[in-house]
Amino acid sequence: MYKTAEMPYLTNPVNTVLTATLGRIATVTPYSKHCKTHWQSTMMRVQLFAIKNLLVLTGFCGVINLIYLLLYAGLESNVDRYPSRLLGRQISSIDEDNKYPTTTNYGHLEMMNSDLKEILDRYSLSMNTLGKNYGQAQHTRERVNRGYLRKKATKIVKMSKCASPPFLLIQVHSSPGNFLSREAIRLSWGKPENAINQGSWSKSKRSWKTVFLVAKSNNSRINHLLRQEAQFYDDIIIGDFPDTFRHLSQKMLLGIEWSLHYCRPKYLLKTDEDCYINIISLLLWLSDHHNVNSSKDLYRGKVQRNMQVERDEDSRYYVSEKDFQGIFYKPYISGGGYLFSGNLLPRLYEATNFVPLIPIEDAYFGMLMDRLGVKPEMDLRFLPFVSCERSYETLFERPMCHFKDPFVIHGVNEVQQIHMHYNVLIMNFMPTVCSYVESQSDHSYLKRIC
Repeated sequence: MYKTAEMPYLTNPVNTVLTATLGRIATVTPYSKHCKTHWQSTMMRVQLFAIKNLLVLTGFCGVINLIYLLLYAGLESNVDRYPSRLLGRQISSIDEDNKYPTTTNYGHLEMMNSDLKEILDRYSLSMNTLGKNYGQAQHTRERVNRGYLRKKATKIVKMSKCASPPFLLIQVHSSPGNFLSREAIRLSWGKPENAINQGSWSKSKRSWKTVFLVAKSNNSRINHLLRQEAQFYDDIIIGDFPDTFRHLSQKMLLGIEWSLHYCRPKYLLKTDEDCYINIISLLLWLSDHHNVNSSKDLYRGKVQRNMQVERDEDSRYYVSEKDFQGIFYKPYISGGGYLFSGNLLPRLYEATNFVPLIPIEDAYFGMLMDRLGVKPEMDLRFLPFVSCERSYETLFERPMCHFKDPFVIHGVNEVQQIHMHYNVLIMNFMPTVCSYVESQSDHSYLKRIC
């Protein structure tokens, strides 16, 4: 867990300088009645010159204060403590000449702050109601199931349907008991109808929908709560197979089958519940891509090459020679986030008749794509930090500007999703701030891409 720096008290040096300067001007008196007119003219010029320069200084100090806040505010893991309103007050003082939001745009920031407070209140309520029930139910330890189902079709226990085909369908692999992870995603980037996703900072007009792919727990109380959650939110697809690591490929097939029969989106993104999706930036890029390359098959993300098949039976990644005879997998995209064209769904579904199922989900999906002749495309904006040294420990040591450009970031859990989304929206709303942060901050040891 990252550490949060205490927010220091920020004084405004402009007020002190302004008071002292105008005070000195006001105390000077003319030495002669004959010079009164000349003195008044001189005083007016001096005051105008002082005010003009002090306004410039005000804008500069406002920028410095904002940068200071951005560097020290960070991403809070505590639901009840977040300096967003302080950030908003500082933003209001930034000068228009520096191309930062001023009083006109400040209303949007106030709305975002209000939305954030409401989201955190709703998250706290969920945490103390259904979240507490899930916590109490998780006293039964799940048994490890090394096997996996070998049938193409998957029986769906509970499913949601798309009212209309979305431009982008996001399929999140989730564990049955992780209600708070699903709730944080729903309250942040997961739903386009969230107020925080509908401001002027959300420039894309493309639609998206988020669904959670979950299988059955060995805990009957968890399964009961999961069905209640699915009934209430109507965004969960439950497969009739055990929810274990060895069944992730089965869960991926569940997503293909359900999307083909009940949704038919233009594009799909498969991800995990501990990944943050920069939905605004992703949609902007994907919309531009679609306008130019809509007829081209897309399979994009962080490409894995020369990945050796694990033959150690004690490893969770074990694959027998009977299931896969090669030494290396075909190039595939890491399962934390891969983006692909929706028009491939019928062919992918058909390809499962010819490609034997293995329990390594992302490698198996790559095998299906290889069967179709679709090559993976490397995009450094997907999972840019996962290969960095101590990636989990250093993720939240990074300046928040490191999170502005990536499409998918791994290692973001529960309420961190909400804070990450708010900060990324702020960075998209004020993109020029990051250029200053990069020039002033000392985070050279934290690479943007590893």
